[in-house]
Amino acid sequence: MRVLVTGATGYIGGRLVPALLEAGHDVRCLTRDPKKLDQDPWRDQVEVVPGDVLDAATLAPALNGCEAAYYLVHSMDGGTESFQDRDRKAAINFRDAAAEAGLGRDWDGVTTSHGTWPAGRRLGRSWPKGRRR
Repeated sequence: MRVLVTGATGYIGGRLVPALLEAGHDVRCLTRDPKKLDQDPWRDQVEVVPGDVLDAATLAPALNGCEAAYYLVHSMDGGTESFQDRDRKAAINFRDAAAEAGLGRDWDGVTTSHGTWPAGRRLGRSWPKGRRR
């Protein structure tokens, strides 16, 4: 199965990628700075695509052909918007792109750092609401 991992340069993502590879999955990593993955021992076993969850146009190509995705990022970097506004915008961008890519049919194909979306629950415009579930 081809799996997209966002946040592969972070603590959870950096441990998830080798586990996915060990399980036999094809892994694609979305990162703002592909060079940050050069130090990882699994780098040559994954496809790396540059992109940013705050830039919706970069998400469709990253999700193309994927059967599952892990959303493991938070919008920590600055900007004029508050952390909550950036984080919400990023999550909405990803939600919409995942739905467009066919992963949002029942939202089983996407796991976030807040947990797995409940099985069988349809992807709706109400997520995220700015609070943890």
